[in-house]
Amino acid sequence: MTRVYRRKVCKTQTYSKEILEVCLEEILDGKISINMACKVIHSRNGKSHGGQTVFSEMEEETLVTGLTDCAECGFPLSHMDLRYVAKAFLDRKGAQSKFKNNFPGPD
Repeated sequence: MTRVYRRKVCKTQTYSKEILEVCLEEILDGKISINMACKVIHSRNGKSHGGQTVFSEMEEETLVTGLTDCAECGFPLSHMDLRYVAKAFLDRKGAQSKFKNNFPGPD
């Protein structure tokens, strides 16, 4: 006897019409790509996946801007230098993180 294929019914998210329209408008205006729109639609309540982050989005942008400026001025930083900069940032902030002595790991 052969197997009878039954199509699985998708029981995942249903998308609101408003979100789909906003994403479509932004794609047509060239503000975001189709890939980015898919990420926006599929994200859960706008939250990123994974564990808690150590830096807020604003702090992370500040670090990236500073490190990019160093590289543009002719002072490229090694992987270890980046870790030390993150440690110094956390120490100045006075925050305790999940890292040992506020020093991030190699990943």
